[in-house]
Amino acid sequence: MERNPTSFGAADRKTIEKNRRNYMKDLYSELHSLIPHDNSSKGVKSLTDQLDQAAKYIKKLRIKLEKLKHKRETLEGVNLPNNIPRVEEAILESACVSPQVDIHVSGSSIEIHLISGLNVSSFMFIEIVRMLQEESFEIQNANCVVSNNTCFQTIHSQVGDCVSSCGSGTISERIKKFVNGGR
Repeated sequence: MERNPTSFGAADRKTIEKNRRNYMKDLYSELHSLIPHDNSSKGVKSLTDQLDQAAKYIKKLRIKLEKLKHKRETLEGVNLPNNIPRVEEAILESACVSPQVDIHVSGSSIEIHLISGLNVSSFMFIEIVRMLQEESFEIQNANCVVSNNTCFQTIHSQVGDCVSSCGSGTISERIKKFVNGGR
């Protein structure tokens, strides 16, 4: 029994078309479930009405998204053309903040408070940690807070086993000398 090639192709096309329609119906259903529904209209809407409602909703969301992006950029200062001088002023202000160090030695622990501008804060912090590690101190805790182009850093350190109490006096002098530029 031979099949007619044209009847096989027609049945295949019908199946393909049926699958395509079912797929589109599923997509419409999913789209309809994502769109908020009006409680005022209680009747069943036609497919074109549902698609129009979805298109309007998407446009409304795009407009809302653009407004939110604009608001974010404004808050970040990206869109303000006169923001450039403010950034330059901030850099100059942070460069003018001379670093200050306050060291408290208490028994086997040492607490270092460093106040500096943003331009040198990370360099000084790294160097102080390096000095402490060279003298066999163990860093217990380190905090950093940035406010108005000024960096406030605190380092809590514990004297290691092999370091005597006079080592904390030596390290505090080294750190003060480093922060004050050798003065």
